[in-house]
Amino acid sequence: MGMFLAMSGVIGKSTKEVIQALQDYTKFKKGTMEEAAVVNETFDLCVVGGNDKNTTVVYPDDFFEWDEASEYLSKVLNTSVFSFHIHDSDLWMYIFYNCGNVEDKFNPIPNYWEELSQTEIEEWRGKPEIICNFIQGVLLKDIENYYKVWDEDDFNEEKAYEEDEFGFGEDWQVVDFMDKLNIIYPFDKENGFPIGKTYKFTIQD
Repeated sequence: MGMFLAMSGVIGKSTKEVIQALQDYTKFKKGTMEEAAVVNETFDLCVVGGNDKNTTVVYPDDFFEWDEASEYLSKVLNTSVFSFHIHDSDLWMYIFYNCGNVEDKFNPIPNYWEELSQTEIEEWRGKPEIICNFIQGVLLKDIENYYKVWDEDDFNEEKAYEEDEFGFGEDWQVVDFMDKLNIIYPFDKENGFPIGKTYKFTIQD
């Protein structure tokens, strides 16, 4: 089994604001969110970390409502939120919300689950100019190269930008994309330890 990862990239909000909104979300879903120490792996924990501009939420691996949670955060915090997802190490994708509304979607392999119509493929192509319109300081020239449909020839070392760590066809390219948006991946590169607060995070089905 490959890598599965789900994250919310919350624009313009502090970790304190996001944590409070997540706690309200878990109460609404009749769940729990309790601070917990890291013992071994963090796959079963929710990690919340950020910088002076944005906040990232990494959800535990048994949580599957990342789009719903991202939409909720966007609506209650009145801001823009990315719902990022790595699926089985095969691709990365996002749904972009603003104030609870879907404004953009991107998937480099739009036919991954099923054959889509051309209209549906276009819906997943992504529009970087929309992202630039909603997020202050993000320039089109810094993100537009990521918006490419992958094919078999893309599983090589070609990168969207020279300074990137990961290339087309690599699921972790999402981290390079996030970096261009000033959204951190809240784990230390050297030891993999979470940067931020960690929580036991559950909701009722």
